[in-house]
Amino acid sequence: MASPSVEATDVPWRVKDTFLGLALVLVGTMAVLLLLRQFRGDGGPQETAPLIALAFLVLPGLMTFSVWLFGVERHRVPWRALGLRRPVGHWSMVLPWLALLLSLTFLAGYGLVIAVLGLDFLIPEPIPADALGEGVYRPINTVSIGVLGPIAEEVFFRGFMLAAMVRRFGTLKGSVLGSAVFSASHVRIGVFVPFFVSGLLLAWLYLKTQSIWPPIVAHAAQNLLAISLADYAIDADGPLMAGVRSAMG
Repeated sequence: MASPSVEATDVPWRVKDTFLGLALVLVGTMAVLLLLRQFRGDGGPQETAPLIALAFLVLPGLMTFSVWLFGVERHRVPWRALGLRRPVGHWSMVLPWLALLLSLTFLAGYGLVIAVLGLDFLIPEPIPADALGEGVYRPINTVSIGVLGPIAEEVFFRGFMLAAMVRRFGTLKGSVLGSAVFSASHVRIGVFVPFFVSGLLLAWLYLKTQSIWPPIVAHAAQNLLAISLADYAIDADGPLMAGVRSAMG
């Protein structure tokens, strides 16, 4: 049997293809945000709620489309090449929960250390309790952020980008570079370091299991936990809980 890092990164696309895909996602995201700002200025919460829900659906769609355009379609490969296959290893469905535990532990510890050092500008911003909207839009947005988003991000950042980077630069350097891009894409200075660590854990999961499903499970669980804590966390204003509540990536 081939080693995990060999099979998981045996892809025809190159690093350049992944950055073209990233550029498409960034341009599309900026366009969506500009449209949201335009309509938010003209209407109240009732009028903008459908647009926000649509934006949460459009962003995963952009990532999936860019993967299809610069990976699947350009190089004529099946979606299975992006890791959409059965995981290998007896512990493949236990490892996501280990990765989740390590990620949340680091997030909590990071928030606490930064607070002790007095670097308040680096404390991860907690997710606002009303970020998901109200009424019918709340479950729609929860599914978009908690399920669809992690699926699209893992396919893009691990199945597409990480695979190309590891193939080009090797496992260690490729994982570090891919995790740095993943973290920077969230454009929040407070989460750069913790999301970088989360990215490394997700990269390890992908390479270890040769499948995108374990990283999706860990990523979705982390997002859903962060959403739940946004509503129900105790001591929500403390630095430790702020770190954990910011876990949505």
